Order: sequence, then structure tokens, then C-alpha cells
Amino acid sequence: MASSPSLRLPPAPHELYQRVRNHFPYFNPDKKNPVFFENAGGSQLPLTVIEAVREHMLDHYVQLGAGYELSNRATSTVDAAHDIIKTFLNVGETGEVVLAGSTSVLLASAADAYRRSGVIRSGDEIIVQVTCHEANAGPWVRLAEDVGATVKWWGVNSEPPHTSSFEELENLLTDRTKLVAVTHVSNLLGEILDVRSVVRTVRESPAGAQARIVVDGVAYAPHRAADVSAWGVDWYAFSVYKTWGPHVAALYGSHVAFRELEGFGPNHYWIDGADVPYKFELGGPSHEACAGILGLAQYISAVARESIGLERGAECGFSNAEDPQGVRSSGETSTSGRAEQASKRNGIAPLNSNGPGSNAEEQNAPNGVDLASVAVGKLDVARKRGLLRRSDVETFYRTVVRMEQAPQEKLLKFLLSKPELTVVGPATWQSDVRVPTVSFVHRSRTSADVTRTLHKAGFAMRHGHMYSRRLLESLKYENVDDGVIRLSLLYYNTPEEVDTLIGYMDDI
Repeated sequence: MASSPSLRLPPAPHELYQRVRNHFPYFNPDKKNPVFFENAGGSQLPLTVIEAVREHMLDHYVQLGAGYELSNRATSTVDAAHDIIKTFLNVGETGEVVLAGSTSVLLASAADAYRRSGVIRSGDEIIVQVTCHEANAGPWVRLAEDVGATVKWWGVNSEPPHTSSFEELENLLTDRTKLVAVTHVSNLLGEILDVRSVVRTVRESPAGAQARIVVDGVAYAPHRAADVSAWGVDWYAFSVYKTWGPHVAALYGSHVAFRELEGFGPNHYWIDGADVPYKFELGGPSHEACAGILGLAQYISAVARESIGLERGAECGFSNAEDPQGVRSSGETSTSGRAEQASKRNGIAPLNSNGPGSNAEEQNAPNGVDLASVAVGKLDVARKRGLLRRSDVETFYRTVVRMEQAPQEKLLKFLLSKPELTVVGPATWQSDVRVPTVSFVHRSRTSADVTRTLHKAGFAMRHGHMYSRRLLESLKYENVDDGVIRLSLLYYNTPEEVDTLIGYMDDI
């Protein structure tokens, strides 16, 4: 089920973990926060995101589209957020993105548009992968019930690692298949689904081009770079708040998929049905969340440059390692006035400072990023595209994979060595097979009991069905609510944190 060849990269230097963590207020040691292994529920926020939201609410908190300067600036912020997400997903010219509060809202809205459009009707078939989070299962089940369509479940093997068979998918597809809903990474199993193979299997089946492929990328996007143009999917959803951003989610739709639903978006009746994303953003997205997306672009760009800098033996705009909050300027030449103050406050120098990728020619290029201007809201983002470069996204995610390798390997090796523990999902630490979202059960203790023990020991994590209740029901779990114990790591979690966990778990 792996989606790529081996991703084994050189180990990340210890210094890189500290530099990354410096940007997250949560990791200030003075706060004595629990070790954060609950990232699949929502990541921590870098200071750039927090400051961008703060900046918007202090200086640009007005309504959109009124025509005066502040309103234009707020409108530009929302427009720029959409552009950034399109770069993040590598949309190119293939489609559009819609923003809303959660993936659950976005996919329910899409299902409702299918219901009202009549595209899916009685006698049609919908295939749903049983590993799906309920956000990508429930809406399609309800749609089928409403219109008289049939739901077919793409299941998993009853024995670990509970993979889904492509042979079974092939057998499920018919000329009546109108929609296939899958999860790119199960937020419970942690396995990476080969989405390219899903698309190829569907397109080469009797369903052909008529079937819409809906992918839940929520548990994939924090660990790997999404590329909807390369995959050829019709719909792709992810939660920005699980990828270091504010509490907002995004749904990509291809032009073909949106045209099929033209006129059936949920927004007000007088809005042109072809006006995407406007027609599909009922009430509009959160403006402050859109500002936070600009801060996220700033952060991703800075990490990409820091990674390049470490490879070249140079520093690229991160704060000094001894600064636990990452709120001091790293000392490079900065612009003047409020831009300089914002850069210092965020701990990241603007890209007109010295360092790889920061020369004036690159900064003024169409794909350049004026981080200082973004930080203080002075950039006329309505007229400037390329606030986030795709190359920075790809560099950033190479760094993510590199940093996650050691903690993931350490954790999985330990869990697999304990006979009283059973890993629920791939029994491997290989980065081409899984991400560090790791679930397990104890032979003699309830998941709730183990979780309480780890909470008392200072670890933020959880147990339960993780909104993948249908999966555990299909596996005949006696107590679905007790479910599994889940430890979900991100690239800012260190090997030392895993060592601390292992020290406590040796006694469990």
C-alpha cells in the first residue's frame, strides 16, 4: 500500500530539532507542558501563525469587498490564503480550493451538493474505504440513503496490519460506481495508501472517468507533501489546523468535479453557480484563519531555508537555539519600521536578508516571498501571486520526513519488542509504509487505563476509536469506545521525548 519507494534520508542533526521547536510557544520549557504526542488531533502553532492572526485582528479586522483600503487589505488576505493552499496542494490549473471550519463540514457540504444535483441517484453505487474517518464516510452513507444508491465497503484484512486489498477494490468497481471515498493515511492505522494506484484502478475499471475519487488527506498532509495535480484525484480534503495552521480546513476540487455540481453550492441563491470558491463557502471562511494561513506560509518558507542553510553550513533566518521562544531576531540585515519589528517578534528575518534563497532577484521574482510584508500585512496580496513557493513546500516536507525517521523507528522498535503490546497497523518503522501515527493495544489492560497512566506521567495522547469507529467495528473490537492507544508524533517531536516515553512504558 506504500505510495513511494524508500524515503530513508540522512538523520536529522540534533540542532535542527531545537531550531524548529524554538518557533513553537508550546515548547517553551518554562511552561512545563506535557510531552505532546497528540498531533493527529491537531498540531501546535508556530509563532508566525499566532502573530499573523493577531496582526489581522488588531489592524485589519473589517469586512471584505467594501472598497476602502482596509477592506481591500482584508479581502486580499482571504484571496492570498486560497492561493497559498493551492500551492500547498500543488493545484496548478487543475481546480480550486474551498475553505471552511473543518473537513467534516466541507465533505458534508459536498455530499449535500451531490444530493441536490441528482448526479448520484437510485441504482448508483458508492464505494467507501472502511478505514475512513467518519468525516469521509458518514456523508456518503447518508447520501446513498437519501437517493437510493448502494454503499459498498472496501474493507481491510482481519489480521494485522489490516491493509486494504486492491484486488478487492477491483472487484467492487462496476459501471454503476459514481464515487469512491478513501483515506490517504488512516488516523488510526498510520498506513500510507497508494493514491496513484487507487486512481489508476478506478480509471481502468468499468467505472472509468465517471467515478469521482474523494481522498481524505487529513492524516497525510502533516507528514508528506500533497500533490493533487500528479495524483489526478477529484476531491482532496485536509485540516490546516493539523498542519501547524489555524482551525480551518481545505477542500480541493478539480474543475470537472466542480462543474458537475455547478449551481448546487450551499451559498446564497444569487451567487453565480460557477463562482468557485464563493458559491461553496457558505458565510465565507474565517478571515483571521486566512491571515493565519499567511503566517503558515511564512513559517514553511523559513524552515525550508533553514534546511538548506544547515546543508550548506549557513544559517537562514531562524532564531538562536538558546532562545526558547524563538522571538528574537537572528541578527541578519532587516527592513526598517514595523516590518523589522514583526520579523524580530516572529524570530524570522525577512528574505531580503543574507542567506540562501534570499537575494533581491529571488525576492522580486513572481514566486518570491516577502516575509516581512506578509508579517505586517503591507503586501498587496491581491495583486501578487506566489506567496509560497512549491519548491519550499517540497524542501519543507523532506525535512519533515528526515526529522520523523528517528523518533518513529525508536517508538516502533520498542512497541514491537513488547509481547504484551500489539501494534494496530503496519508493524514497521519504514517511512515509505507509514507515518508516526501509531496505535496499539495492551494484552491485559484497557486502553483507557494505559492512557490514564501516561497522562499522569506527563504525556499528551489519547485512546478511543479516533472517529474511525466503522474500522474497529469491522475488526470486531469488543469495546469500540475503549478502542486503541494512540501516540501521534510530528517532526518537532524529538528522539529524546520518545526515550522518556519508553522509560515509563517499560513498567506498563
